[in-house]
This record gives sequence, structure tokens and C-alpha cells, in this order.
Amino acid sequence: MFYNIIEKDLTGIKSINNVQKISTSNKSIIIDNDNSNINNINVYSHDGLLVKAITTDEKHTEIPVNKSGMYIVKTNSDTQKVIVK
Repeated sequence: MFYNIIEKDLTGIKSINNVQKISTSNKSIIIDNDNSNINNINVYSHDGLLVKAITTDEKHTEIPVNKSGMYIVKTNSDTQKVIVK
């Protein structure tokens, strides 16, 4: 039995539909979106506890955090570790 297997993208690189930049400044986590789709943002402490949960349709979101340290930021399309000083 033979099957035709056709791979459309031979590079293995997925297209990016929602480009986000996640950064920190002055004890805040900053998320900038290239588009304004509704975005669920969850911020976790380094030990996995949920610190903040936000739903927004803004292109620029600033989330203040109380303590310096490492946080995990999860959005609809990305998960990143950030260091807040």
C-alpha cells in the first residue's frame, strides 16, 4: 500500500501569525502585539504560582509585579521566561 505524502513546507519553519515582544522595565512586564486580537496573558512566579491573569485586546499591555525575580509569561501564542529587576 502506497500513500502520497506531500509536505508543503520543507523548511520546518512555521509561519508566525501573531508576533509579540515581551520585555520588562521598572518592575513591570510589557507585552507588545503586532495585531490587536484578544490576548489571554498569564503571569506565573518562578515556582509556578499564578500571579496575574489578564484578557486584553490592546496592542500594548503593561503588567506591574511586586517583586523582582523570574516570571513565566504565557500568552495565546507564546510562552517566555522574563527577569524583572
